[in-house]
Amino acid sequence: TTASGSVMRIDGSGNVGIGTTNPVSKLEVQDGTLTVDNGNIDIFSGGISITRNSTNNTGLTVNQQGVADILNLKDNGVEVFTVVDGGNVGIGTTTPGSLLDIKTNVDADREIRLSDTYGFASIFSERVGSTGSNLGFKVKADAGGHSTAMLISDIGNVGIGTTTPTPTSGNMGIHILAPTNKSSELKLDTTDSD
Repeated sequence: TTASGSVMRIDGSGNVGIGTTNPVSKLEVQDGTLTVDNGNIDIFSGGISITRNSTNNTGLTVNQQGVADILNLKDNGVEVFTVVDGGNVGIGTTTPGSLLDIKTNVDADREIRLSDTYGFASIFSERVGSTGSNLGFKVKADAGGHSTAMLISDIGNVGIGTTTPTPTSGNMGIHILAPTNKSSELKLDTTDSD
C-alpha cells in the first residue's frame, strides 16, 4: 500500500490484483503493462484469450527484434504455422522459401479454397511420379458438383475439361474436352465482344 491506497492486493481467494482491488482472475493487471525481460511465459493445460476493447490499440503485437522466427504455432509439439524473420509464412514447413509456402506430402491437402455457403473454387497441386507436379483449378457448376475445370500438367500441357491433357502425339499444347452434347472451341479475338 501507499499513502493514497493499495497498489497490489491479494484477496481471500488468492487472486492477485495490480492496479485493482477486485481481481477477477489469478493475476489481473489494470491500466498498465506486464513485462517479461529475457524470459518466457509458459502455460500448461490452459490457453490464452485476448479481448481488446479499444479503438486505438492493436489486439496483439509480436515484435521480434532479433533474427529468430517471429511466430511458431505447434500442434502436439509439431510446428504447423511459422512466420520467419523477414515475414515469410510457412504452413507445414519451417523454412518457407516465399511469402507464402505451403508444404504437405498428401495430395488431398495441397489445395487452397475460396468458399461460401454454396460451394468453393480452388487451386491445387498433385504429385506426378517422384519429382513432378500438376497444377489444377476446381470450380462448381451452377447445378452440379465440384470438378477440375483446368489442369496444367508437369510437362506443360494444358487440359480444359480433362485432367489428362494429351495433344497430338509428340507435341505440347492445349487439350479441350467438351462434355456430352457440347462442342470444343478455342476462340482468339482481337476485340472485346462484351
